Amino acid sequence: MLCIAERPGCGPSDVARFLGVANTTISSTTDRLAKRGFLERHRAEEDRWAVALILTDTGDARAKAYVAGHRELYRRMLAPFSPAEWTSFITLITKIVYHEN
Repeated sequence: MLCIAERPGCGPSDVARFLGVANTTISSTTDRLAKRGFLERHRAEEDRWAVALILTDTGDARAKAYVAGHRELYRRMLAPFSPAEWTSFITLITKIVYHEN
């Protein structure tokens, strides 16, 4: 749902590629999410095979709540850091992210 929230109108293949999973996995997952009222599938008039995935208001609210919960968790974990520790933390995380084998 987060992938679709960030890319409204993307297709199932786009989501599968982003997550690194099989298209069949996304197909069954989107079926379940649609049945639960979290997303809708829209077919393009110009290409009836193309499917655009759009979150419903319920799905969008769920995705936003998920992101907000994680941000609060990260805020609580990092709150005890001093300014010097923040600088060290950012330096170390940057090294991890940009490390090349």
